[in-house]
Amino acid sequence: MDLLETINTNLRQKKSRVRLELSSGRGTIRLRYSQDGVLKRLSPGIPFSEEGLIRAEALAILVNDQIQAGTFDPSEWMKSRLKRRVTFHDAIEALRQEHGERRPGATNWTEDYGYPLRRLPAEAPYGRCALRSLVMGFPAGSRQRLRAGIACGALARSQGDQKLAGELRQLGKGYVGHRDAKPRTIPTEQEILDAWELIPEPWKWGYGVMAIYATRPSEIFRAKQRDQLLYVESGKTGARLCLPTKRGWMDRLGPRILPDVDLNLENKTLGGKWCKVFKRAGIAFKPYDLRHAGALRLIHQPQIKDSMAARSLGHSLMVHTLTYQKWITEKEFEALLV
Repeated sequence: MDLLETINTNLRQKKSRVRLELSSGRGTIRLRYSQDGVLKRLSPGIPFSEEGLIRAEALAILVNDQIQAGTFDPSEWMKSRLKRRVTFHDAIEALRQEHGERRPGATNWTEDYGYPLRRLPAEAPYGRCALRSLVMGFPAGSRQRLRAGIACGALARSQGDQKLAGELRQLGKGYVGHRDAKPRTIPTEQEILDAWELIPEPWKWGYGVMAIYATRPSEIFRAKQRDQLLYVESGKTGARLCLPTKRGWMDRLGPRILPDVDLNLENKTLGGKWCKVFKRAGIAFKPYDLRHAGALRLIHQPQIKDSMAARSLGHSLMVHTLTYQKWITEKEFEALLV
């Protein structure tokens, strides 16, 4: 009983309205809480053990947060348990499998879904209150809230609750990442060509592909040429075909030679390898700047629609227009009038 007393002491010091107790005769842990001045109990079905107490403490913290926010609904906990007791762990694993089936080759699970959803108590029964609390726990208009809204909305949708999914996505709205973004210093075409000469093997082919097709650095290792197009087998947003942004450079591409890397690494780690190559070569700009330069070249080609350019780059039309069209400089406007 020492651990039980310790946990309750910690909860008391945090001014929590929830305490843990042993359910006599069942060998399980109950949550005792005060709501609207009434003492109530909740039985999540967690066995009384050291591991169970640790899990129950996490649930107690969640329940207290929901009570404080006015979103706690004990009926949802009981319905989930009586119906099939789907835990958040079960729901997240189901979403992970669905994500892999719907978007084969996509590598954005960890960053866009895994990180936001890991805040949910794995052993707690799936319920609406916890999802709302997670999204609303981030500052309004923040990037974290946007990601939480998208991830929790996807989780609700996968559980068949379309109404809640829409509500959660709406709660996450408000972030405009490009609103305060400053125009970048984009390397000129001559600077790109000069830097190409500085890149050693076996990185030179990958550099050329980033310069010509405006791919993400992490996508190079899963890219193959198809005549004048480039096929990215998998990436942040799944498989896609890429248009060349500078056809005149294609004859500079040699055979497909790449370093031997572990493709199971996360995208940030793969991209970080390119940053080290650029730094060792003394290149002033960053690998991602090749992508931005290529995106601007697509904007300057009137025969390519914005929707097609966005698809080639592997992002949404909104990102394409809000980010890259904002970076068109006064000098570029003047060049169009010559």
